[in-house]
Amino acid sequence: MNVLIVDDAEQARKLLRLTLAEIAPDISNIKEAEDVDDAIVLIKKNTFDIVFLDIEMPGKSGLQLVEELKDTIDFEIIFITAYSQYAIDAFKLSAVDYLLKPFRESELEAAVNKAKESIKLKKNATFYESLITNIQYNTDKIITMPINYGYEYIKLADIQYIEADGAYSTIHLKEGDSMLVSRNLKYFEKLLCDRTNFCKINRSIIVCLNCVKSYLKKDRGVITLCCGKEVKLSANHVDTFVEKMEKME
Repeated sequence: MNVLIVDDAEQARKLLRLTLAEIAPDISNIKEAEDVDDAIVLIKKNTFDIVFLDIEMPGKSGLQLVEELKDTIDFEIIFITAYSQYAIDAFKLSAVDYLLKPFRESELEAAVNKAKESIKLKKNATFYESLITNIQYNTDKIITMPINYGYEYIKLADIQYIEADGAYSTIHLKEGDSMLVSRNLKYFEKLLCDRTNFCKINRSIIVCLNCVKSYLKKDRGVITLCCGKEVKLSANHVDTFVEKMEKME
């Protein structure tokens, strides 16, 4: 496992590195960064499984790092800070866990184990293969969303559109209900847009083409959904949208 520690305090980085060596011998490669800019450089050049991220640092905060990389995050995040008021923001940005300084060794071990379980799920090829097979060209099928202590099963036929919400996404259903899930929009783009009647129409929204009521070319393109919601169609998604609509049965 590859780990990145982002903390402006050298002593804090050293303590975390030594503790990890004791509780997680399978972590074979640990890199360090003392600020957000250095961390981003390392993240772009390397593949990490877990990033331990201090929130309060000179210059950019740990939350800003997540905001800058929110569309490309493929690692687990464990926030570490002395400031408890950041807890809510941390979890909103999909932190795998949150440790308040000074933390106990048992708390760190629990957070690492939780991250490992999440990594196993993401790397389970059978899970993703069956998921893709399940939804291929068939809106009667379901997608499986991991939630606390289990899974939520969502019928594709019930989804009207999916909207980005930071590191999360909100799934809007035809009956008017919505569901916040801990997957970013890129996850759904890869999962749905090439295999089903779903299409990304701008940087923050994926729509079910079955739910498109009209498309007007005014103001660079406006799509109206069956629920009455109007959404902008960005210029770089027009061709794909029109092509997929023309192929609709």
